[in-house]
Amino acid sequence: MSPSHRLTAAAAALLALVASATHAFASDIVFSGSIAPVEGAADTQRPAKAHVSVGKLVRDELTPAEGQSDFHFSVALKMRNLPELRSRIAAGEVIPQSEMVAKFYPARESFLRVANWLAGRGIQTAPEEMTHLAVQAHGPAFQVGQVLQTRFARVKGLDGREYTSAVSAPSVPEEIAGFAAGVNGLQPHMRPLPQITLPTTPLGNGQPSCGPLTIAWYYNALGLGLDGTNETIAIMTGAAVDPNDLNAFWANSGERQTNASFTVINPGWTAIDPSQNASNNVACFEATIDVEWAGGIAPGAKIRQYITVDPSQFAVQILNDLAANPGIHQASMSGAFAESWGPDDQLISDSQYFISLAAAGITFFAPSGDWGSNPSIQMDYDPIAPLSAMWPASDPSVVGVGGTSMAFAESPNQPAGGGAVQYISTDPIAEYAWNGSGGGVSTWFSRPSWQSGVGVPAGSMRCVPDVS
Repeated sequence: MSPSHRLTAAAAALLALVASATHAFASDIVFSGSIAPVEGAADTQRPAKAHVSVGKLVRDELTPAEGQSDFHFSVALKMRNLPELRSRIAAGEVIPQSEMVAKFYPARESFLRVANWLAGRGIQTAPEEMTHLAVQAHGPAFQVGQVLQTRFARVKGLDGREYTSAVSAPSVPEEIAGFAAGVNGLQPHMRPLPQITLPTTPLGNGQPSCGPLTIAWYYNALGLGLDGTNETIAIMTGAAVDPNDLNAFWANSGERQTNASFTVINPGWTAIDPSQNASNNVACFEATIDVEWAGGIAPGAKIRQYITVDPSQFAVQILNDLAANPGIHQASMSGAFAESWGPDDQLISDSQYFISLAAAGITFFAPSGDWGSNPSIQMDYDPIAPLSAMWPASDPSVVGVGGTSMAFAESPNQPAGGGAVQYISTDPIAEYAWNGSGGGVSTWFSRPSWQSGVGVPAGSMRCVPDVS
């Protein structure tokens, strides 16, 4: 958080009426790091670090219907005793949830103070949950703007869609601000984007028919007796998948995984846009690939698909699901955005969610990006774009996963009717680093103690990816 003080309107009016009063007036704290710059918006409260504007102002004023539309956000709360928690995780400890509640998660009193403050101003809050990591809230956009003293406008995101998003920083009273790590979700146009590069040539016509068994064979993983039995894999996606597609993929790949091991969860209160579930949508492609391949590589595992675009909702729901699903030891998402895009408070406060997963013994995987070392707002590599690691892979509690390319052997095939010999790709023979894979040095997160040794560049900041 980058706090500054702003006198409330009520306090300013009172000061004008009783200028001779000697008592102090309460001031508000501005969370300037809770929003990122929007191109074309007259926003003077810029974050402390230079940022690329990834949203474009469409319209400065909301229509009455847009102002009445339901708007979701959260107030992230500060965890306790973080240095001790980091030290114990680094030592390999798994911390029981009962101890996390008693010692490390935000205090219940902090949660209730913030929740009651919002509720007292007509903002609805989600029911209290175990972690108290955030107060999830929602209300009409115009009312949220009044309570948080922020201005909303219509903003176009990198996905080409329009959103109601904040273009000025929020404020909360000083007595509440001390509990808060940030006010998140005020810019829904800022969301992790699917990291997927589709083949330019369809499978077939000489392209390899590569499935989970092929990859397991290449890595000498067949016959080890490790198929994910008793494990549960949690996958965050921004879209639903077609169960028929899952079954067809697993059957055609020779897998024994079925929909009987597949569960869908919609955490939080944020409704999923049905348009994101269209079969030709990039988010739907990404979701389908993630579920199919996780289930194929680990056919004995259960798969839980969490449909949300918010990593914090994903993490909190997993932590609350652990009691009934103790087999969750792996979680993954395939969305990302560049650290240089912000908002800063979200990077910092979401780090608390990721360290909480690590404390529970859950390994969280995220992509290092598909846009190289210089990710641009055109969602591609651009040498003149700033060098930037991709988040959340850059977080020290997350395993950043880079991309590789695989080469396949080719066998000659004589068509039955004669003609030129065709070469058909068969078994994989080599794997290479992919030149589109993202990676770099974080500008936000310090280098963890375990990231050292031969080949690690000099410096004090986190490097990504961890594996490829």
